[in-house]
Amino acid sequence: RRPKAVSTVVSGSVACFWPRGMTAQPRAVGRLEYNGAPAADETDAGPPFALGDIFALKNPKNAVAGAGHCVRNVLTGVVAGVGTLFAAPIVGARNAGVKGFATGLGAGVAACVALPVAGAVFGVVQLGRGGANKP
Repeated sequence: RRPKAVSTVVSGSVACFWPRGMTAQPRAVGRLEYNGAPAADETDAGPPFALGDIFALKNPKNAVAGAGHCVRNVLTGVVAGVGTLFAAPIVGARNAGVKGFATGLGAGVAACVALPVAGAVFGVVQLGRGGANKP
């Protein structure tokens, strides 16, 4: 009997946890699309996402839209940071045992600090951009 793979969605990305003893390597069966944009080629050397995929970076039409982008960016940063704080140690432990858990914990703590700060910075920028675009 083959063990089943378990997958979970953490802050917009899918993380797969493969049970120990499973010899087959996971392979990508498809790539996600964002807002109807085609998925990047497999030969793309860049990251699998861009900041515009996570935070609202489009120029808001007015101050109300800028305030909405601000709230979205702050909440996105907090949720992504907390999700990474819990997910990174689990993924690290699955990949490299205790050492991977420690590495994942460090990465999770760093992301838990950096992502909310980035969300707040992008939020303030969007609030200012929306205020500058008066109808």
